[in-house]
Amino acid sequence: MKLIIGLGNPGKDYEQTRHNAGFWTLDQIAKGLNLEWRNSRVRNALYTKGVFNDIDILLAKPTTFMNLSGNAASALASYYKIKPTDILIVHDDMDLPCGAFSFSEGGKAAGHHGVESVYQHFPNSKIQRLRIGIGRSEHAEPGKIYVLKKPPASELKILNNTIVKAAIAIEDWVTNDIHIAMNNWNHNKKTA
Repeated sequence: MKLIIGLGNPGKDYEQTRHNAGFWTLDQIAKGLNLEWRNSRVRNALYTKGVFNDIDILLAKPTTFMNLSGNAASALASYYKIKPTDILIVHDDMDLPCGAFSFSEGGKAAGHHGVESVYQHFPNSKIQRLRIGIGRSEHAEPGKIYVLKKPPASELKILNNTIVKAAIAIEDWVTNDIHIAMNNWNHNKKTA
């Protein structure tokens, strides 16, 4: 079984913010597979199970806030006995332009507190990630404010197209591995 965790913040106030790009991507996968979300209060996540090309997948959206995402990731991995090499974290990334996405293995959290939280729960593991580009503010706005804002319609259209492609790329990761997915999809670092 592969565990795919989308990072974001729960609640209506955050639903449409850039920081929830990980949630949006998992919602796209769940929609494509006709899956319904369930709540696990014990594991602090909304989750659903599905299959990509005969491989079981577990999709999860932590119901903790971003900075505590590692709690849910760790609880789910432990309960389902999933190795760190079978976990993919999907999250927003200001270092990639809006419309881009990129797989990575390990690497620095680059100030992303959700990624830092996951890393704390899986020390010395090369956690695999799919970074969804949200770009940076054109107005020198601090990152912590920018990520919690709703993107304008023009940017949202680009992000929605990116999310569709990212969902397809995740199927490639599930079916193959991180290195094949990187070869097949990391040319999308410019725009999707």
